[in-house]
Amino acid sequence: MKFNVHLTWIRNVTTAAVSAALLGGCLSDSKDEEIANAPPTTGVVVSGSVGDGPVVGANIDIRDAAGNLMAQMQSDANASYNISISAVSGDFPLALEASGGSDLVTNQAPDFMLKGAAFDSGAQTVANLSPFSTFAVMLTEYLAGGATANNLENAQEIVSSALNSGLDSLAATGPMTTPIDASNISEMVKASETLSEIVRRTRDLMQNAGFTANGDSIVAVLASDLTDGVIDGLGAIDTDSRTAAVSTIVAAQVLLESMANELHVNGNNATSAMAAAIDEVSPSTPTTTLDQLPVTADMIAKARIGLAAAFAVNEDPAISQLHAIVSDLQAGQSATSVRIVLPSDYRGILRDVLDAIAVADATTINLVNSIARTNGDLAPDNLAPSIQGTPATSVQVGNLYSFTPVASDADDDMLTFSVTNQPSWAIFDSLTGQLSGTPIAGDVGTYSNIVISVSDGEFSASLNAFAIEVTESNATPTISGTPAATVDAGADYSFTPTASDPDGDTLTFSITNQPSWASFNSSTGRLSGTPADVDAGTYGGIVISVSDGEFTVGLPAFSITVNSVVVNTPPEISGTPADNVNEGQSYSFVPDANDAEGDTLSFSISGEPSWADFDTSTGALTGTPSAGDVGVYTNIVISVSDGQESASLPAFSITVNAISLGSATLDWTAPTQNEDGTDLTDLAGFKLYWGTTPGNYTDSVTIDNPTVTTYLVENLAPGTYEFVATSFNEEGVESRYSGAATKVVQ
Repeated sequence: MKFNVHLTWIRNVTTAAVSAALLGGCLSDSKDEEIANAPPTTGVVVSGSVGDGPVVGANIDIRDAAGNLMAQMQSDANASYNISISAVSGDFPLALEASGGSDLVTNQAPDFMLKGAAFDSGAQTVANLSPFSTFAVMLTEYLAGGATANNLENAQEIVSSALNSGLDSLAATGPMTTPIDASNISEMVKASETLSEIVRRTRDLMQNAGFTANGDSIVAVLASDLTDGVIDGLGAIDTDSRTAAVSTIVAAQVLLESMANELHVNGNNATSAMAAAIDEVSPSTPTTTLDQLPVTADMIAKARIGLAAAFAVNEDPAISQLHAIVSDLQAGQSATSVRIVLPSDYRGILRDVLDAIAVADATTINLVNSIARTNGDLAPDNLAPSIQGTPATSVQVGNLYSFTPVASDADDDMLTFSVTNQPSWAIFDSLTGQLSGTPIAGDVGTYSNIVISVSDGEFSASLNAFAIEVTESNATPTISGTPAATVDAGADYSFTPTASDPDGDTLTFSITNQPSWASFNSSTGRLSGTPADVDAGTYGGIVISVSDGEFTVGLPAFSITVNSVVVNTPPEISGTPADNVNEGQSYSFVPDANDAEGDTLSFSISGEPSWADFDTSTGALTGTPSAGDVGVYTNIVISVSDGQESASLPAFSITVNAISLGSATLDWTAPTQNEDGTDLTDLAGFKLYWGTTPGNYTDSVTIDNPTVTTYLVENLAPGTYEFVATSFNEEGVESRYSGAATKVVQ
C-alpha cells in the first residue's frame, strides 16, 4: 500500500521554557511553634512545668475528679506544657501524672511517677509536676476525704515544710501552683533534684539491705508517714518505720551537699548539669544562680535532726562536730559561706551510719524515729518506747490463748501496758502486756480491733490492731492438688485431689461446673473422662471442694482446655493453562489453590520453559517468548504444598507459534519551499517514523538522499501502524512531522 506524505519545512526551531518555583521558608523558634501548634483556647487553660530536674518529652495524662481521661500530651523542650480543655467546676480537682521523658540533669527518665493536681477551677490554672507536687498528691490519698482542694492545699504546705529541700519563695506561694519563670526556676530545679536524691538514696539503701523498694514505693511510704506532719515512723497504713529512719539520716547527707551547692546525683556532682539544664529551659536569664540560692530554716532543721539521729546510732565525734556546725548556720546564708565552714570530708562522715541503718535492729530504728520528733538536739530528754510482736489470730474453744509483746525503752524508763477492745474471755497484765485466756463454747466468734500499747509515762507505742477468731473445736479439713489444665481430644483425663481432716472426720467431695464429658466421684474427689473432638474448648470455673460435714474448703477455681486433634488435609490445586502463545506476546497462568486448614501454601514447577518466570508464592507462570523460543514445551507440572502434603496439576504443554512479518511501502513528494514561503535550496534528506500507537513512534529510518521519495518498511509484526515523515536541510535542521498515514499489517 502506498501513501503520500506532504512535508512543510521549518527553518526556525522553537524551544518551550519550563520554570520551577522554589518554596522557601525558615524555622521559627520552638516557642513560636508551640503556640502555632497549640489547640484553640476554650474552657480552662492548664499549664505548668515538669521536673525532677527539668523533664522533656514526659507523657502527661490529665483526669477529672472521677478519674476520666480528659487530655494527653508531652512536656515540651522547655520542660513545660500548656493545654486548653473543656472542664466544669465539678471536674476539679484535676489529677495529672507524668511518666517517661528525659531529666536534663541525669539524661534518664525520672525515678518515680510525677504527680500533680489542678485545684483552681479558674480560666487559667497552674499545675506543676515535681517531687513536691507528687508527695502532696500522694499525701492526700491518706487524708480523710482524699484529693479535695482543701486537702491538696494543706498537703502542699506540709510537704513544703517537712520536705523543704531548699524551697524559699515557692514554700510560701506553693511549688505546685506557682508559675515557674526566671525568678524561681533555679530554686525549683535545685530543690526538686535535692528531694529526688533523698528518695533515690533511701531506695538504694533499702534495696542493698534486701528489701523490695523502688522510687514510687518510697514516695508512697514517706507520704503515708507525713499524715502527722513529720516523717517519724508514725503515720497512715503504709508507713514503714525502717524507711522513715533511713530517710531521716539520708536527708541530712543530701541537704548538706545541697546547702554547699555540691549536690551529688547518682554519684556525680550535678551542679554543672543543673546549671546547664536551667539555661536550656529558662525563658530568660534566671535572676538567681544556683550558688546564690539561700539556705532555708527548714533545711537546717532537717539536717540537724538527721545528724542527731546519726550520732545516736554511732557516737562518732565527727558527727557531733558536724551537728554543731549546722546548728550555727543561719537561714539566708549563701552556699559559699556554708561550704567554707564544712569540713572537707563532710560528705563521707555519715557513710558508715547509712550503711548500718537500713539493717539496724528495731530498737535502733525506733531511736532514730523518736529523735525525728524532736528539735534535732543530740541528747533528747526522753525517747519513745518500742513494742513488737505478732499475736496469734485464732484459738479453738477449750484451748489456751496467750500472747506477750516485746517492749523496750532507750532511756530504761519503767514501762506500763494497756489494751483496747480486750476480749471478754481474756485477761490482761499491765506489767508485762500479756493477753491470755481460754474461751468456752459461748465465746465462739471474732474479736476485732484489739490494740496493745506500751508507755514510758510520756510517750507511747502500739502494735497494729489485730483480731482473734474463736472457733469450734472441730478443725477444718484441708484439700490440695494441681489439676492438669489441658487434654487432647481422645486422651484420658484424670485428677484426684489430696484431702485430710485433723479430726479424722469422714470427708465427702463436691464439684461445681463439672465438664459435660467428665465424671466425678464424690467419695474420692476424682474427676475423669475422655473428651471427644466435639468437646474441644475451655471449661472454666471448675471448683472441687471437700467437707467434713461442718466445714467446707475448696481448691482454687481452675480450667481445663480440650484441644482438638486435627488431621492434616492435603491442599487442592486447579486451573487450565493456555496451551499456545505467539512469539512476542505475553503468556500468564495462575492456578487456583486452597487448604482446608488454612496452612501457608508454596508452589513449585518442573519442566519450566526457558522463556518463562515462576512465582513460588502464587504459582504464577509468566513470560514473553521471542522468535528464538518458537517450539513446543512439554511435560510442564505445577504443584502446591502445605508443608506436609502436596497436589499437582496434570502435566501440560505450551506451543510458541511463529508469526509472519509484513511490510509497508511509503512514498512522498519532496518539499520545495520553506515554511515562510521561500525556496528550499539545501534539502539534504528525509526521516521516516512509525509505531503502533498514534503519536508514539518507536522506530525510524534516515534517508540521506533528497532524490529518494519511496521506501519499503519490512519485518512488521501484525498490527496497525501509523507513519509520519520529516525533511532536514544540510545544516541538520529538521521539519515538523508530516500528516500521518496508517496501515494494518495482517
